[in-house]
Amino acid sequence: MNRVVVRKAEKMTKTKGGILLPDSKAIEYNFATVLAVGPGRVNNEGKLIAPNVKVGDQVLLPEYGGTKVIMAEE
Repeated sequence: MNRVVVRKAEKMTKTKGGILLPDSKAIEYNFATVLAVGPGRVNNEGKLIAPNVKVGDQVLLPEYGGTKVIMAEE
């Protein structure tokens, strides 16, 4: 399976100087940390093509891409 599971970066609700930002002004980032990576995909010749990312990498997210999954918190 050619899938990557990521955790999106939290919104910045506090500036470096310590000023708290209201929810309407919180800065939302479009990058995430890779949590899990599938084995890759098989090409037309039957060879496995491994993904270019590994667990722990920082990746950029497309603005309207991906599939949102909500996992149960323990």
